[in-house]
Amino acid sequence: CEENKLILSNGKITQPLIIDWNYEVIPVQVTLRWNGTGNELVFCYKQDDPEHNYTPEAPVGVDIGQIHVCATSEGTILNGRLLRSIRQGAQRSVSILQDRISKKKKGSKRRQRLVEAKRRLSKKVKNKVKDILHKYTTGLVMYLKQKYNVLVVGDLTGYRVENNCGSKRNQENHAWLYSIISWYLKYKWSKLGLKYVPQEESYTSRTCPECGHRKKSSPKGRVFKCKECGFKGH
Repeated sequence: CEENKLILSNGKITQPLIIDWNYEVIPVQVTLRWNGTGNELVFCYKQDDPEHNYTPEAPVGVDIGQIHVCATSEGTILNGRLLRSIRQGAQRSVSILQDRISKKKKGSKRRQRLVEAKRRLSKKVKNKVKDILHKYTTGLVMYLKQKYNVLVVGDLTGYRVENNCGSKRNQENHAWLYSIISWYLKYKWSKLGLKYVPQEESYTSRTCPECGHRKKSSPKGRVFKCKECGFKGH
């Protein structure tokens, strides 16, 4: 820092970044990062008083669903209608192509063209889904970090194992993208230096988040109502 100027090194080839600095405190580290909409500088300072180093935890819960991509404990819901329509349309198209492929002679050029069309379609849909999930999770993380520093996400590891719910329900469960969604949330939240907590979900749907009272059965519909404390929420 020289003459009210903060000089930041920007590599050997690039000129240093110079910022007007009219403050007494000098940062010990400055990091340039992407916040979802643009670049921002993050300043870190040395704290001499250890009593002021503690930041109280402000947790927020995230539930990953099949109909909605995510629903948070503070009321935000990411609608999954677009994602479902893209995947369902792709499944119909793949089914039609597969039916045509089965009627063609093996080794023929027509069969090869249909197989290649099926491969291109699957790749295109996969890229679309990844793009939508990246935008959803990035927007959610950047919004939640303004008020919260702990992200608690339902851990559904092993949910499909020995969980036979019928052919239709099993198909929905195996098509569920909760693994990639939770992974996106984890690495994007952790990259900001914030705490990520996976939460085992047993009985959470029937337990009141306010008073802890557990119902005998899961609530019907998407709205939870507690008779003990009066809590009401998604």
